[in-house]
Amino acid sequence: MSYICEKCGKEFDSKREAEKHEDGCKKNDKSNELKQRLPEKIKKKLEGFLNEKEEILYNFKGVFGTHSRWTDSSTRTSSRFLSGGKVEGAGTQWGSPWLILTDERVLIIGKGLLTLDIREIPYEYIKSLDYEQGVLQDRLMILAHSSTEAIQFYRADRKITKEIPSIIKRLIAKGKTGEKEIRSPSLNYDEIEKIHSLMEKGIITKKEFDTKKKQILKV
Repeated sequence: MSYICEKCGKEFDSKREAEKHEDGCKKNDKSNELKQRLPEKIKKKLEGFLNEKEEILYNFKGVFGTHSRWTDSSTRTSSRFLSGGKVEGAGTQWGSPWLILTDERVLIIGKGLLTLDIREIPYEYIKSLDYEQGVLQDRLMILAHSSTEAIQFYRADRKITKEIPSIIKRLIAKGKTGEKEIRSPSLNYDEIEKIHSLMEKGIITKKEFDTKKKQILKV
């Protein structure tokens, strides 16, 4: 007697093997739901930005995004921000952002004034996460280091996007338990952000940015 996986139709000699395989098929379906096809312009933007052997695990397309920074992070707390407290500092608004989760960090790509901009948040810099469900759109907020990211998603995608906080928390936990070294402890996040800003303003070239970034990562 043979047993068939209801998901893919593959036959097995035992019921236990068929059930085990079917569970794997279901997990693959869920994983595929969380992985959308990235546009070519996004893929091109990521070329040279991803580290060697860095793997993209999940990606989500947003509607609108906002980035904010402040200089005195000691006076800001996650509870104050998430409860609607005013965040002072530079703010940047992005249209049609993509939230990309790799095995090392969070990447956010959105439309700047002239080109696509990219921001990175190492998992160990994330302090808190919040997912708010709205009437028309849902919003994910990431409080990290001395900055915040707020990304809105279509309500129709809630079934998928509401899982983002739990996914990020699992990736943070993996880094803490040593399952995978998420990021070099010596990484100076502010320094990379600073030179990236110089590149955006045209003060340094993309090649100079890549060189300086490699130097920082080797420190």
